[in-house]
Amino acid sequence: MSDVSQPGVVGEGSLARSVVTRVNLGESRLGPLVLADVRTEDVDLSNAHLDFETIRRVEVIRSRAVGVRLRAGEVSDLSVEESRLDYASLHFERVRTLVVFRDCSLREATFTGDLSNVLFLDSDLTDAEFDARAARGLDLRTCRLDGVKGWRTLRGATVSADQAVSVATLLATEIGLTVD
Repeated sequence: MSDVSQPGVVGEGSLARSVVTRVNLGESRLGPLVLADVRTEDVDLSNAHLDFETIRRVEVIRSRAVGVRLRAGEVSDLSVEESRLDYASLHFERVRTLVVFRDCSLREATFTGDLSNVLFLDSDLTDAEFDARAARGLDLRTCRLDGVKGWRTLRGATVSADQAVSVATLLATEIGLTVD
């Protein structure tokens, strides 16, 4: 599928073994959906509401999903690269294998649910908020973390030593300490 513009579309179903390029589905309401073996490039999902039962072996490249509301039941091998997901709300019910966000802007995004084995590589998480049910294997070492909230829910996550020092005040405030 290529060069399609259908903002505001409503639908459900599955997409498998497909390449989707230059598609505008902004403000759409899609779900329940199943994606398997799909590559998307230059897709606009801004302000869309997406409800996935399954995401398996999916690549999202150079796409825009500002303000997207995404819920995924089960996620395996999801890669999001060079994409803009500012103000997004992302909920993963169960992460089975790796989820990777590489070179993404996720400013003021909200992440909830199972964040185990989620890697954020060279991404901007400024003012993002986390409410993780599980976070073992969550990797934030190469990201910008200014103003991140929800540190107390990230037990098992990995940050660099420099990041740990820079977020110490935020973490202390979250757990009720007064920093003077």
